[in-house]
Amino acid sequence: MVEIDFWDSRARNLECIFDQLKSQKVRKMAEILERTESSYFNSFKILFQDVVNALKEAREINMYLKPLKSTIEALEESEFDQLQPRLAPVLHVLCLIWANSTYYRMPSRIIVVLQEICNLLIRIATEYLSPDEIFKGESDEALEKVHYVVKVLEQFKRRF
Repeated sequence: MVEIDFWDSRARNLECIFDQLKSQKVRKMAEILERTESSYFNSFKILFQDVVNALKEAREINMYLKPLKSTIEALEESEFDQLQPRLAPVLHVLCLIWANSTYYRMPSRIIVVLQEICNLLIRIATEYLSPDEIFKGESDEALEKVHYVVKVLEQFKRRF
């Protein structure tokens, strides 16, 4: 899932930047900037604090998104007819993230995850309702598959 990978990558990148900022050379440079009352010292302090805050945010979001990864993987590996019981755990994890995460409790962020989940469901439904099979097979059988897909997606919509 792109959102989960993004936050994992962001956390790792910020860890590297933070480690560089904590290095002996950079600390020495900061001391020199402070002692000489350089106009760059204030900017450096702000930059350092921005990195610390962004790292804190990325770590927390990454921690809360990790459990979602396994539930999403279970969805991705499922056939459509096995999907229905796996939807509730995904939505439950999303609700837990919304309730507990300080940084991810924003509509703009949770919408991204919901869009990715919806796109995943559409992809799985499209594979299940393969046009080749629908138009080549019996119409009653195809109609039954379509009704089943609609039922599962409506159930997801009601829960969400």
